[in-house]
Amino acid sequence: MLNELLNEQKNQFAVPPQRARQLLHGLLAYYQQFIAATSDDQAWHNQVALAQFQTGRIQAGLGDFQAALVDLLMAVAAQEEHLSYHPDNTQRVYQLSNSLKSMGWVLKRLGKTNDAINVYREASTLRERLAGESPKNLHYQISHAHSIAKLGTLELYRQHFEQARRHFERARKRYLEIIE
Repeated sequence: MLNELLNEQKNQFAVPPQRARQLLHGLLAYYQQFIAATSDDQAWHNQVALAQFQTGRIQAGLGDFQAALVDLLMAVAAQEEHLSYHPDNTQRVYQLSNSLKSMGWVLKRLGKTNDAINVYREASTLRERLAGESPKNLHYQISHAHSIAKLGTLELYRQHFEQARRHFERARKRYLEIIE
């Protein structure tokens, strides 16, 4: 349900309807309570990081990009710490790439395009790693291609047309490799 609400809002680039806002506020309160109740318990470390990620996405969906950035920064820090102990955990690598992708989206909305590009590069590097380690995982392959295309889009915003073209050509090549 959260994904549907946020995707609908993201696709429309508008404030969600009143009922959706109420639901998002309810989910936000739930995640915030969960984080407060479990953040000191190491057994819940990964779940807390995922809750922080979801809280950041909800804040962004409600238009509070500064609060979203804080939550996403916390999620990324927790996920990076966990990965330092378990660097080969592909699920956690993918979760970190999602948090970075969301952070890049938020940074772009805050007018910090250069920071957004740096964060998207990190996400793209992780997704390239996952795609290389799991060549039969179609989702990883597509996610990597999307991340390259997103870098091209951000370069367009900076009017770095040559860099944008290189990213788009690289993304196109990845997409063609996927369908061949």
